Amino acid sequence: MEDLFISKEGADVTFVVHGQELRAHKLFLIARSPVFKAMIEGPLAPADQRHLIDDPEITFVDFEKFLRFLCTDELQMHRSNVKAFFHLANFYDVPYLLRRCVRHIQTRLMDEENILEFAEIGLLYAPTSSLLEKFPTQSKTNFYDVPYLLRRCVRHIQTRLMDEENILEFAEIGLLYAPTSSLLEVCLNIFFNCMIRENVPLAYHLPDGSLKWISAELALEIVKQHNTWMLNVTEDELFNKVFNWAKTACLHQGQQITPKNIQAIMAPFMPHFECKYLSPTTLATTIKEFKLIPDNQLIESLAGHIAKNYDQYIRLDIFGNSRQNYARGRGGAFRRGGGGDRGPRYEEYYEEREFRNLPPRGGFGRGGFGRRSPSL
Repeated sequence: MEDLFISKEGADVTFVVHGQELRAHKLFLIARSPVFKAMIEGPLAPADQRHLIDDPEITFVDFEKFLRFLCTDELQMHRSNVKAFFHLANFYDVPYLLRRCVRHIQTRLMDEENILEFAEIGLLYAPTSSLLEKFPTQSKTNFYDVPYLLRRCVRHIQTRLMDEENILEFAEIGLLYAPTSSLLEVCLNIFFNCMIRENVPLAYHLPDGSLKWISAELALEIVKQHNTWMLNVTEDELFNKVFNWAKTACLHQGQQITPKNIQAIMAPFMPHFECKYLSPTTLATTIKEFKLIPDNQLIESLAGHIAKNYDQYIRLDIFGNSRQNYARGRGGAFRRGGGGDRGPRYEEYYEEREFRNLPPRGGFGRGGFGRRSPSL
């Protein structure tokens, strides 16, 4: 079959892909793709069997490798053309190619650097989970029976391809082809547990080494699901990553980083953050400067931090009174004049630390916090 594909002997159909001609054999194409069958044998098929292909999602080389696969089962896929193969398999309804792509990604391509990129592709090209639940009995020969493909894809990605360098890339693919699917779930799980570090942006490196920031759709999906997956990540850490992403998005749109522009970008994200869990520093600087929440909510969040810190300060004072009381000779939790009577609130603390045999504090001239003994 390889020799026949290369020689083009007996080729009876021609595709003009972005101005370049590519000859092929109808028999293989109509047997593998119902879309090609309709194009070639349908009522609108051109008499000369010359078909114009101007799909902006693919190149001539991508289409040639796609036809090679249909004729020979040889998959010449690498990281730079994964999206093109998924697109072609989807458009021309070739489920077998999708399964092959999944296996190839799992065994050859996925690592932690590109996982979010693959998640983006998964989000774009597959139906949502609600649609899958409505059609649970569809044939596995149908492209839209995605659960089988996703399970294969996820296993392959988890065991062979995923690492810290490509995790965001695969997440993008998952988001693109399979929104809310297990592939995206795996990507986000790994992302939250391995990739949330101060120096790791919401971006991944392309094959040419350039840095690509994730899409707004994937960023929002991360924020929406962070309560499910965030085990070692604080609300404040995630917010600051998203805010840095928003500033970059602002610049990419040719806009200045102003409160108005940042507010527009951050508007879909802010309802998913619990501002009371943001740090006081973030609230008093970023949130306040860019006016990302109403003033009353900002005041309430800051007041909550003040109350919490005050309560912690009081709890640290094991004697139950302020330091000013000690300085004034009031003996803390002990009554003035000796006696060593303890307040009931601190009885358990006192007993646990075996302070029973200590001399009573607070009596005059006994080393307590009472008035000093007269100097000799």
